Amino acid sequence: NAWDGSGRKQGVVAVTSDHGEYFGEHQYLEHGRTIYPTVLHVPLVLRAADVDAGAVFEKPAAMHHLHGELLRRAGIPSELSLMDPPETIYAAAWSDVYWAQALGGEFQHDHRLLRRGSEVAMASSDGSCSLFNVDEDPRMLGPGKDCGAYKQELVELFSQDNAGALVAPSEETLERLKSLGYVGE
Repeated sequence: NAWDGSGRKQGVVAVTSDHGEYFGEHQYLEHGRTIYPTVLHVPLVLRAADVDAGAVFEKPAAMHHLHGELLRRAGIPSELSLMDPPETIYAAAWSDVYWAQALGGEFQHDHRLLRRGSEVAMASSDGSCSLFNVDEDPRMLGPGKDCGAYKQELVELFSQDNAGALVAPSEETLERLKSLGYVGE
């Protein structure tokens, strides 16, 4: 309402989050190093002169599509757009020394996800791979099925980067993170 009453003809307001939070889903709290929809799906409110108030876009997009959309609206060329996201959405989560040592389990592994339509395939560096239909199980709480044809594509995603290599933070960095409440004692 403030936007509509401002008389502005140009400009964009975007409100979103960088990640969601677990509140018991998958037996997790906070947001951790995983890639379930609970931490991937975040709200996005976009208001601009050419976006109708209350318009809803059903097609999933990645955060870099928002970046591209904002650049495009600022007159800077970008091929990325919220209005035309690609058919496949990819996500990745990497393990880190603290979470791996403190919690073990799946926190010891890197994870990759791809989504096409309602199908979501999720793989872990331990070799496991599960396929979910998010129309039927939106939070992927049930048992997944075999990844089938997606497994090779997910394996290739693991080989395309090494950004997830375990790197221990320096003592100074660890102390600073503790003082800020990001890691426990």
